[in-house]
Amino acid sequence: MSLIEQLSKRTNLPLDSIQKYAKTCPVRYKVYSIPKRNGKGFRVIAQPSAPVKALQRELVSILEDYILVHECAMAYREGVSIFDNASKHKDNDYLLKMDFKDFFPSIDPATVLGLIMSQCPVAEKSDTLYLLSILCRKPRGSDRFIVSIGAPSSPFISNAYMYVFDDILSKLLVDKGISYTRYADDLTFSTRKKGALFEVPALVKKVLVDSGYRTIRVNEEKTVFSSKKHNRHVTGLVLTNDGRVSLGRSKKREIRTLIFKYLHGELSKPEVESLKGLASHARHIEPEFWERLKSKYGIDDSFFKL
Repeated sequence: MSLIEQLSKRTNLPLDSIQKYAKTCPVRYKVYSIPKRNGKGFRVIAQPSAPVKALQRELVSILEDYILVHECAMAYREGVSIFDNASKHKDNDYLLKMDFKDFFPSIDPATVLGLIMSQCPVAEKSDTLYLLSILCRKPRGSDRFIVSIGAPSSPFISNAYMYVFDDILSKLLVDKGISYTRYADDLTFSTRKKGALFEVPALVKKVLVDSGYRTIRVNEEKTVFSSKKHNRHVTGLVLTNDGRVSLGRSKKREIRTLIFKYLHGELSKPEVESLKGLASHARHIEPEFWERLKSKYGIDDSFFKL
């Protein structure tokens, strides 16, 4: 049974219907722009329609059984969170953060297709066009497939695509006593050896070129070295000098303020839902902080069921 035939079986849709619909998938996207966090320019978001999203999710659920994802890739993996990513670096003194520029649009769909065809035994040559059409979009007026920010399949595609890079780089770094993780386009390196991280940016660029990732480029503006003398942040979390992963003082202050307002009836329904998300995040990252909040404000875990 081919990959597309498996997709047909899982979705209870006739094979010919999926094949026909797949041809239109690349243009079934809502495209809009949002300002980048640094205030420099805009990021293009392309969200597929609900039926396309459903096909993408089912297709990824099939591919996950076959396609290699490196253990250094911390994003979008079941059971792995930003806490796990930060924890890999909490015991080290020196930190380096790097970033890939325009990551998702820079991924080569043809290479991804080659990975699928080589690693997935149920993928057949006749599946290729349908796979590309379901997983990628075509900008208006273009015949070129691209991987989009906003598609549920893109995170998995990115992890599969970067496997060789992750594997080569991690092996080179482990011999140098350097820990490495990648959370989508955010690369984090840490070590206990003073000065060991200064050679890493050049090494990253070399591995990209030598491994054939010629479209992936480092965002030089986001290369940051840090140490215990300064605040160290990894995927939004704080690494403390005593080897813990923390929410950080500002985030804790925000949560306390929102809980106070909630208890005094000052939050709207959407704000309450947002607070529940923040509280759940806090409970996962720093359980002891959540316990202190429960004691101070007289709330319990039933708060999440409100």
